[in-house]
Amino acid sequence: MNTRENQIIKRRKNVNKFRIIVSAITIFACITLLFTIFKQQIQIRNINNVKIEQQNKKAELEKEIVKLSDDSKNLDNPKLIEKYAREKLGMVKPNEILIKDEKEKPKKDSNFTPSPTLDKKSDK
Repeated sequence: MNTRENQIIKRRKNVNKFRIIVSAITIFACITLLFTIFKQQIQIRNINNVKIEQQNKKAELEKEIVKLSDDSKNLDNPKLIEKYAREKLGMVKPNEILIKDEKEKPKKDSNFTPSPTLDKKSDK
């Protein structure tokens, strides 16, 4: 009976080892799954934030497109051309005198770069 009891004890030890190994693998898999789900939730949140930002940019660009298309329809309008020439370029009609307010800051055209020769004052 001793051998039979020894065999039973060995089997129980083997079964206990197997249960411990299976439990450890199951716990490891569950923890890995939870971390993966957590990382994916963070990625989803980040992607949704980027999506909202892109939608806002799209809306702004659509507004700008509408404004520019309205402006492009009026490019042939002589009054608008004259207004642009007067405000942005500082042009005047012949025999007109331009009076500037010292307190008012001049409007700068982003496409205009002054010539270096015009900015220098002669010492003579």
